[in-house]
Amino acid sequence: MDAALSHTDTRLLILMVLFGYVLAFLTLTLTWRAYRQIPGIHFWWAASLMALAGLTGFVVGTQLTLQSGLWAGNLFLLLHAALMLAGVRAFLQLPNEWQRWCSGLLLLLGLLGLSHWLGMPRASLLLMAIAFSGFGAMLIWQLARHEGRDYRLVMPLLGLVTLSLTLFVLINTLLMSGIPLPWDHRAAIITACLAMLVAGYLTPVGVLLLCIQHHTLALRQQATHDPLTGLYNRRGLHQRMRTLMERAPLMVAMMDLDDFKQINDRFGHEMGDRVLQGVGRQLQRLPGTVAARIGGEEFVLLTHLDEEQSYRLCEQLCAEIALLSFGEVRVTASLGVDRILAGERLEAALKRADLALYRAKRLGKNRVCGSECLDKMPSGL
Repeated sequence: MDAALSHTDTRLLILMVLFGYVLAFLTLTLTWRAYRQIPGIHFWWAASLMALAGLTGFVVGTQLTLQSGLWAGNLFLLLHAALMLAGVRAFLQLPNEWQRWCSGLLLLLGLLGLSHWLGMPRASLLLMAIAFSGFGAMLIWQLARHEGRDYRLVMPLLGLVTLSLTLFVLINTLLMSGIPLPWDHRAAIITACLAMLVAGYLTPVGVLLLCIQHHTLALRQQATHDPLTGLYNRRGLHQRMRTLMERAPLMVAMMDLDDFKQINDRFGHEMGDRVLQGVGRQLQRLPGTVAARIGGEEFVLLTHLDEEQSYRLCEQLCAEIALLSFGEVRVTASLGVDRILAGERLEAALKRADLALYRAKRLGKNRVCGSECLDKMPSGL
């Protein structure tokens, strides 16, 4: 009777795990529908489906004593691991090299088929266990190497999921291979089920937290950055000022694109947006400089360079913008430079830099001026 109760307890535990994976799949389905725009979410949804199919195969195989169910379960879990890794790489915006992925999977399937045809089931099981462990190790390595500071509390959950599933696959491989285990057969099944149970409940929690955090960061990005150029907006610029003011000297430059309204009127706003995006990319390349777009064609630069270096940087920027090509459109920029005094508010320095910019416009545009009536023409223009 004790043996019957133990068998009933094991079966109940397996059914609980299966029910947990059904709930996990439904949760990930709802998460996918709510956060469809987040990179990697479709891979994780497909991985959850493969995990559910794999566990179903395992349940069928253990309850009906079908080796085919166990084999199918292992194959589906192998696909689950591959899709989880693809999802993490997509989420971290790393390239998924599909040719290598497909070539590797085809090679693995070929080796599995060959070992099965040669009557070497243990070799097939060993290959699947090694492949699954390899996918798991790569996933954990990707998380450890590329995870952002903002996801530190979430990424370890996916690593724990991978470790739990790897433990399940290894135990399942030992059970199927007939190799004598150092512990009781029932204890091995319970350990495998608990590992699957942990993975099943943590997967949707981890993915949901990732999606929520990603959405929160996206909203924060929208609040502090200009959507067209990717530069800081006025609000983001003031937030950065809190840390920038801790170091001296701090120089500010106001930049305005010359005759930008004529570009919009003659070539259309689509061309104007292209020009703004191109200039924005140029500003993002400036070393040690914080750039912001505060108006239509108005930009602000902040740098810790001294006065002479700041002038040189602005002259170089002025020359580089004049070399940008947008088909028929050519664009130039004028800049006004000034120093931010200790304890001074940004608006006061911006007013002086704006006066210097106005002087640069009045002197012929396409040049750099300072508030002390210093003006310099970019070399070669």
